[in-house]
Amino acid sequence: MIRFGVENESELSPSQRIVFDRIVNGPRGRMSTPFWAVLASPRLADKVQDIGAFLRYGSGLAAPLRELAIVSVAVAAKSGVEFDAHSKHAREVGVPEISIAHAAGAPPQGVEPLHCLIVQFARDLTLQADTEPAHARELQTALGDEHFADLVGVCGYYRLLATYLRMADLDHWVETPQDRPGEELMGKHV
Repeated sequence: MIRFGVENESELSPSQRIVFDRIVNGPRGRMSTPFWAVLASPRLADKVQDIGAFLRYGSGLAAPLRELAIVSVAVAAKSGVEFDAHSKHAREVGVPEISIAHAAGAPPQGVEPLHCLIVQFARDLTLQADTEPAHARELQTALGDEHFADLVGVCGYYRLLATYLRMADLDHWVETPQDRPGEELMGKHV
């Protein structure tokens, strides 16, 4: 891949500085890795960070469901940066370890049904931009229209960030059991 964007704070243009300040002074409280790449286009970065701030801090989607979806997207997109950050956040908001392991490719035995649906939905959207209509309807019924819409947004948003990370060569791979047949990683990446 190629390097693009900004590599450190000293390189910021005036328009990039405005967005940088909004990010670090907003709910994130720090500069997240993907934004170093997105800052190549400051106006876009500002819009992207606004959407992300809403999805992560303003949405009514329950934090454990949101974080499980993000971890699932990270694994499907093979984004180690997002997996590392959000598997930690998932644990902090109470996502069971077995659900995180399932998001990383472990079998679903013992995982609550809603978590299985979230994982499959996030994988499908990340890899195919589609899912089984029955899965979508079941999630829509369980979450309600507003939170279902937020879930779709979370999946798309974190796929976007994973794409920026990969294109700017700021990421590392997440290995899953599918990458290493016969081995179960139980939520660990190597």
